[in-house]
Amino acid sequence: WNSMAFDAEGWPHISYASDSGVKHAYLDAAGWRLEAVSEEEIGARYTSIAIDADGRPHISYWSNGMYTLGAMKYAYRQNSQWITAPIAEEGRAGEHSSLALDDNGVAHLVYDYTGYATRGLQYAYQHAGGWQSQVIADAWEASLAIDSHGVPHISFFDVAGDRLVYTFKDAAGWHEETVGGSRQAGWYPS
Repeated sequence: WNSMAFDAEGWPHISYASDSGVKHAYLDAAGWRLEAVSEEEIGARYTSIAIDADGRPHISYWSNGMYTLGAMKYAYRQNSQWITAPIAEEGRAGEHSSLALDDNGVAHLVYDYTGYATRGLQYAYQHAGGWQSQVIADAWEASLAIDSHGVPHISFFDVAGDRLVYTFKDAAGWHEETVGGSRQAGWYPS
């Protein structure tokens, strides 16, 4: 489960999970460079990467803890240090994440979420006090993009409706449309 994004200079960055934790690989004029994002995350999976306007990588991933069901985590590089924080730690939070940054560098995520009281596709974004999140659908395996106005756009597989869905959020709330008409269409959108 790897993910790739390009920085403003056109260099590729790849996030991935290995048996020794979450990694970040990137190419520059000197060749490929590898660095550990979090070596404690031995059971990590489902990475997603975005590069901000200053060329800093941001990575989301699912951390499958030894004694927990898993947690959604977010990491970003500040200078030469990786800063890592949990987004959600209840239940099986964080499988199949998709990460995007808006023009202000604010991180937005969608991920599969199976908590103790709720289940579905979770949308989260950074704000001054931490993370704001909400379940937006009984769905999984989503892809997220943020437009130039900061509006989140998400495609996902709707479990109950057995369909591919496109949705976006504005001041009035979430708006969704069915894409295509065939059953079981839309697994693993990107």
